[in-house]
Amino acid sequence: MEQNSRKYIEQIVDRIEDSLRDPASLDDIAASLYLSTYHLVLLFKAVTGQSVMSYVRNRRLSVSLSDLLQPDLRIIDIAQNYYFSYEQSYSRAFRRLFGISPGEYRKEPRDLSVLPKFDVGSLLFLPQGILLVPRYCRLPAFRVVGL
Repeated sequence: MEQNSRKYIEQIVDRIEDSLRDPASLDDIAASLYLSTYHLVLLFKAVTGQSVMSYVRNRRLSVSLSDLLQPDLRIIDIAQNYYFSYEQSYSRAFRRLFGISPGEYRKEPRDLSVLPKFDVGSLLFLPQGILLVPRYCRLPAFRVVGL
């Protein structure tokens, strides 16, 4: 079961990675993996903690950084290469993810935290299913009421 689960999740991630420069929609990705869109969305969110299309958008933006360093490519062409409908939507998503505009990055490249390809090796597989590697976080104090 462990190997099958790992391979299945790797196939999902690889198919998504292959679609970064394609106009593939959520339905296209699900169909190519013989999954319902609903099942793909639930499984991907459970494993990675983010939605499929959010992952795709952030990976497209991360991969586009190398294109921005090529001065002969216009920002509008880069946006269209990664299937953003408009240059403004690309710029807005870029600023939301990296905190600067694509033009600013092109003028003055700097270190940015990119979203890497999801590492399936970070998952622990058990006979009963998948266990995500624990992460520690601090929560504000709260009270629990009940038996």
